[in-house]
Amino acid sequence: MANSSANLKITFQDLRSGFASQRDLRRGPNLQYTLASRLLTATAALLSNHLGVTTIAKWLAGQDEGIKRVLGFVKGVTPNQSTFQRLFARLDPVALEEVLRTFFDAKSLTIRMKMPSGLLWCT
Repeated sequence: MANSSANLKITFQDLRSGFASQRDLRRGPNLQYTLASRLLTATAALLSNHLGVTTIAKWLAGQDEGIKRVLGFVKGVTPNQSTFQRLFARLDPVALEEVLRTFFDAKSLTIRMKMPSGLLWCT
């Protein structure tokens, strides 16, 4: 599929706003990482073929400070494997699916992902 002006670009900020609508059920004073930042990181890592909680955490730790900041980690400190493990264990998949469906259904878009063999267009 050729690129056209009808194609929309999704940014990290777009995804963050979608994930921000997901209710964070955690409570307490020691909430170091936002739910939106952790979900955004997991999405970016999964799209980069890092498919497990350990590889997601290692992928994030290896990013430069600019990428960490874009993902929502402004202090340079990033979650470890157990943080992502707890996230996925406690996450309500039905609620997350609804958030994602609402977010993406609200847009008429084509997502362009860079692949080793070229560009893969998903609609």
